Amino acid sequence: MTSTGKPPILLGACGSIAAYRFPDFLRLLLEDFDPEVLLTPSAEKFCTPTTIETFLAKRVLSMDPFSEEHLGTDHISQARKARAIVLYGVTANYLGMLASGQSNDFLSLQILASTAPVIFAPAMNPTMWANSLVQENVSKLKKHGYLFVEPKSGVVACGEKGTGHIADSDTIRNVLLSALKQKEASPKSSLRPSYFNGKKVLITAGPMRSSLDSVRYLQNRSSGKMGLSFAKALKREGAQVSVLLGPVEKNVRLEFESDFMVEHYVGAKDYEVGLEKNFPQCDLFISLSAVLDFEFKTSEGKDAFDRGNRSAPLSSLLVEVPDFVAKMNEIKKSSQQIISFSLEHG
Repeated sequence: MTSTGKPPILLGACGSIAAYRFPDFLRLLLEDFDPEVLLTPSAEKFCTPTTIETFLAKRVLSMDPFSEEHLGTDHISQARKARAIVLYGVTANYLGMLASGQSNDFLSLQILASTAPVIFAPAMNPTMWANSLVQENVSKLKKHGYLFVEPKSGVVACGEKGTGHIADSDTIRNVLLSALKQKEASPKSSLRPSYFNGKKVLITAGPMRSSLDSVRYLQNRSSGKMGLSFAKALKREGAQVSVLLGPVEKNVRLEFESDFMVEHYVGAKDYEVGLEKNFPQCDLFISLSAVLDFEFKTSEGKDAFDRGNRSAPLSSLLVEVPDFVAKMNEIKKSSQQIISFSLEHG
């Protein structure tokens, strides 16, 4: 601990356009941590040291290892002090440098000399992020135990839409907290990430509904709380969680929904569309929805079932619902995993 009573960490900002958000991220972390801050020369184009020092109440460290403000072995001093290192708005260039084991500035020297968790939050053009060379560097760094809070999908500064927008500050903070918790549990370990850190997890939760007509419907008894509790727990472990949520009660939505990226479904068709959209991007799919075995052939008006004609079997109004887990299993990549929960009788 430092004199502030808060754990020391090292924060670095790289020169992506996301650096303009860095002061807000810093202010969020000041509630729980005592950070030292480094700005790459390109980051200073978007965020000045004066801005950071205003909130930090101390000097931003020099990126020059031979600066007069650094003494003797300062090139590894922060590596010894910091409980964790976080790089905000990491560029393709900086990822490539670190993946090759180079250390030509004060920040990269600390990273290579540290046994603390190191967390990268990249931000770049979607095409650049998808480039095979960039992804090769990301995979290499992950293999060596570095943690990633991967970019999210959205509109980036150049106007293009895709995966490249920096992750939400709260998400990065949660990965940091999880990494520190993991480190405290295994203090002798080097870089020991939680299995779920940085993984993209898709969870389906809640009931499924099928309308008989404009008045009546069939629905499973599911509150959705089990799936949403899973989502909450995995988010604490640093996972990037998306939830496909059925028609749950309003109080359940209010309790959980704001914590995750949530899409809604009602019936089997909505559910299928949501899966087809979100499954290809996930590393792990956890199926916790109460999926119907059969759904109604929907009719307009309240005339689908004639109560006066008792001889007409209700089964004639039903069609089988597809096995969605089986369908996802058929198209899944070797890197993807599927966990399915099923309620069985007898």
